Amino acid sequence: MRDEKCHAGSAGHTHTKSLHKNASDKADLGVAYNQLNTDQQRIVDKVFNAVCHQHKALCLVVRGQSGTGKSRVIDYLNRKITQYLSQVSIPVVVAAPTGLAAFNY
Repeated sequence: MRDEKCHAGSAGHTHTKSLHKNASDKADLGVAYNQLNTDQQRIVDKVFNAVCHQHKALCLVVRGQSGTGKSRVIDYLNRKITQYLSQVSIPVVVAAPTGLAAFNY
């Protein structure tokens, strides 16, 4: 039970950070999208459509070699979906298998 409270607190903290980030760089989302490569944009579009328009809850695993843009895609989706679903208390929860990766979100 203790771990569940810790994870819930982390999710709330992440959401709060994302809301503040959204408020400060809302206009940068268009720039960030244009900086994604074609494959990344295709993935972002599919996930955004599924979550925001088809109202599907998704559990995704993002993996790949270093330097392939995993963090960039995750960050963009987190900000865009959080902005779009601002009325939802915690629209996005990002989890990571290592402490450093989890800390980055």
